[in-house]
Amino acid sequence: ATVIEWYREVLEGVPNAGTEEGAWEPIPNNNSIKYQPNVDDHNKRIKIFITPVRQDGTAGPTYQHILERLVLPVHVGDNVARCMREIAQKGTSFICTAFDPRNQYAPPTPKRILLGDKQIKIKVLEGEKTEIKTKIGPQCCQVKAWPHDPRCLELVITPSKTVPQQKQMSFMCEDGNTRDIVVLVLRAIAQ
Repeated sequence: ATVIEWYREVLEGVPNAGTEEGAWEPIPNNNSIKYQPNVDDHNKRIKIFITPVRQDGTAGPTYQHILERLVLPVHVGDNVARCMREIAQKGTSFICTAFDPRNQYAPPTPKRILLGDKQIKIKVLEGEKTEIKTKIGPQCCQVKAWPHDPRCLELVITPSKTVPQQKQMSFMCEDGNTRDIVVLVLRAIAQ
């Protein structure tokens, strides 16, 4: 058997393969043989530690390999740029499924994330009832891509005049490509 551990660069531009404390963070990974990079790995290096283990349990020397900086696929960057132009002109929207990761029995709800008119709106798809509305601006929201599921993201809307307290929601997108576009667009408008 072989033990494989995956790490993501935290501090950019660290010499000597990043041996400084805190230069790398472990990547939670259910499948140690392969790792599917996500949007959070953009412009980061990945370090792999490989330790061979004999059948009797004796571990051999650990080897490390550092990958080049990961770049976004061109089509993802193009789609993000298109969405940003649409937001400035007429607005854009994404249809995602909201779900509660703490309650597997709660039914998922299709929702529309609308971006336009200098606002973020979260609407229930059926009936188009607006649940959340806040102004687009610096730190208006935080978005995190789930490391274990390439289709899921977590959106946190920060408190504002129209949102009295922080709102946290989990969404599932149609596929990983769509999830990456949604994450990057939401991060761009919150800068």
